[in-house]
Amino acid sequence: MHGPDGTGYQEWISWTEITLPDRITLRHGEFRGDRNALESILTFEPDGVATRIEMRTVFPTKELRS
Repeated sequence: MHGPDGTGYQEWISWTEITLPDRITLRHGEFRGDRNALESILTFEPDGVATRIEMRTVFPTKELRS
């Protein structure tokens, strides 16, 4: 991943659940086995002609949220 200033960041993502058409769950960290990896759950819900996306992210500790 690259930030707006061009800084490169190491990252690793593991897709842990894909339930079509309404849910994707993934683990995201700096490397495989990262104890500080977070879990994100994306849910998709029809909203007229659009799709509403909700993303819930769970951090392993309160300190990592800030």
